[in-house]
Amino acid sequence: MDKVGHFLMYGGLSAIFCWTFHRKNRNALIYYSTIILLCFGYGILMEILQGLIHGLDRSFSPADAVANLAGICIFIPLKEHFLPSRPDDLECE
Repeated sequence: MDKVGHFLMYGGLSAIFCWTFHRKNRNALIYYSTIILLCFGYGILMEILQGLIHGLDRSFSPADAVANLAGICIFIPLKEHFLPSRPDDLECE
């Protein structure tokens, strides 16, 4: 269940980043790579910090990192397919 949580949380984070930081005319490869690296880097940082804080009884888990990356890589295309633009980009009639 822990891995499902990681998958959903980091997938959601990446979708929010895509929703928040509009691509406009930026190169798609650079845009999506940046979002993936930011989200994955944040996940790795959190895993490392968990191990450094005493009393949490948590440690770095490669399986958590894989679940984070899987969520990120699945949610970005889902977000782009189902929610292709932000609300302020839509024209009001």
